[in-house]
Amino acid sequence: MGQALTLDERLTLPGDMGWLGYDPICNCQDFDNLVLENVAITRKDASHAEATVRFRPFRDRSESVTQTLSMMMENHRWVIDDIISEQDSLYQQLNASNQQTLAALSALQRPRPEDFIRTLYQHIDDNTWPWTWMVSPDYDQVINAYQHAVSRQDADRSSDGLLYHNPLCDCIATQPVRLNTLNVMESTLHRARVQVNVTIGKTAFTQEIVLQRIEDEWKIADVIRRQDGSLMAKMRAATARIEQQ
Repeated sequence: MGQALTLDERLTLPGDMGWLGYDPICNCQDFDNLVLENVAITRKDASHAEATVRFRPFRDRSESVTQTLSMMMENHRWVIDDIISEQDSLYQQLNASNQQTLAALSALQRPRPEDFIRTLYQHIDDNTWPWTWMVSPDYDQVINAYQHAVSRQDADRSSDGLLYHNPLCDCIATQPVRLNTLNVMESTLHRARVQVNVTIGKTAFTQEIVLQRIEDEWKIADVIRRQDGSLMAKMRAATARIEQQ
């Protein structure tokens, strides 16, 4: 379960809620004065246990919820490994969602870098794939460092383009994007540079996308814009400024 939740977090864009948009313990988004009605241990050994619980999420309402908590012993303590309700196993639902997203990401890959970039732009407004999964490990580390730095600030970051904009277009998913031209500047077995001209609304701009091939998949290693230079360097500098405050 922990690994599935971690993967879901990695597959979730900054600022988005992720698949688990509710409290799985109560199978609800909210509760008030939760009333525990019954707990029955249905299975237990040295390493695993199952407990069926019945409770009312709201004290002043008669509706009750019954769930089975599947637990395992980890480092001398019990941890919840799955929650089974009338709908389904929480782990199975979460894992199915993760696999569906991974399949959508895999379907975007192409052998040639120009075809890969063209495919990304064709699906740029498709919310089934997170652009953060398409970046190289170094780029991902820079994004995580910046996100961690800004999370310690009280300022509203909802309009932060470095964090929330797709670097392929410097835009959010709802904005119309058109790929005008694409030129391969460099292409080797493990690296490529692709220059694109893109129009967002009525504004056109040119940028260079640096690609790195890792385990037979193309990853975005950096985006270089004429006005701003390297996007990864810009994010590193912004992180350093925040940490010095």
